[in-house]
Amino acid sequence: MSLGPRSVDINPFAIAIARFRLIVAALRACGIKRINKASAWNIHLATEDSLLFGSRWDQHGKKRAEEQFLDESWAPEIYACEDKDAISEALGQQYHAVVGNPPFITPKDSASRKEYRKRYKTAYDKYHLSTPFTERFFELAGVRNGSSAAGYVGLIKDNAFMKRDFGKKLIEDFFPRVDLTHVIDTSGAYIPGHGTPTVILFGRNQRPIQDTVRAVLGIRGEPQRPEPPVNGKVWQSIVLHIDHAESEDDYTSVSQRCFLTLLAFVLPQKMRWPRCFATCGLTRLIYPIAKCLAARPKCKQASSGLSMAVVGDSRSSWFLFPTITVIPFPGDKRPVPP
Repeated sequence: MSLGPRSVDINPFAIAIARFRLIVAALRACGIKRINKASAWNIHLATEDSLLFGSRWDQHGKKRAEEQFLDESWAPEIYACEDKDAISEALGQQYHAVVGNPPFITPKDSASRKEYRKRYKTAYDKYHLSTPFTERFFELAGVRNGSSAAGYVGLIKDNAFMKRDFGKKLIEDFFPRVDLTHVIDTSGAYIPGHGTPTVILFGRNQRPIQDTVRAVLGIRGEPQRPEPPVNGKVWQSIVLHIDHAESEDDYTSVSQRCFLTLLAFVLPQKMRWPRCFATCGLTRLIYPIAKCLAARPKCKQASSGLSMAVVGDSRSSWFLFPTITVIPFPGDKRPVPP
């Protein structure tokens, strides 16, 4: 894994805006007042469909055979892949951390829709793009290998997969194979530019190492539009309680329980797939995973260096990219503060 962040988006305008904002952030972090005094930073951004291009790996970290989406030998350069070298660099390796905000929409182009379905097992029924993107995020996170620890994954996505049939493959087949550590209901939180109910997922690209998950369940939404958004009561409730299991206030409740315990206490026996979201949505996510529990040995974790991939949605990249530290890491491997 090479050090430093890499970012990919299908929209070239989003990439251009992100490049500018990252350079401005770097200037501020370095205390540079004039851009002509700045170093020649190499901002690693690429424009392409990250579901179709780049390398793919199995859960053991073994590279799969490349799948050609388009034969570009016939096409003039203007119609070819935006930047093959940048794509190969960004999507040709695995990372210590993969974060992003995948698109919440259904794929509109029929050719792309069929290709996604062919390549990703989670692209089931009338799926949203955030579903195969979840699978892709975990693929891009590194696996535990010798002194290298398993990569971390964090994404905010629509919660429709918890309520509709297209989430079946993701919940029943995919999540039992990875270490899903946090499920955070943010459907009641105010997110600028968004009206879609969301959930934040955290995990690692490895087999589950414990039989519990940290669950933050929503109780009620924002009473009014907060200014600034970061001071919203739901966000503040999540921040305050996420590290404290069995805590609760008017907006969220937090628990750290065995999947089977959650199944027994939260989901009534008459509830079956698919049903209401709220509290039951989390349990429906957990139910099929509970069936796959087995002995899970603890493992020591080690890490050397840091690398990060950011896979965004052009509609939300303005919101995502400013939260990512892009300044190179110094020798002690701590992020340079903004």
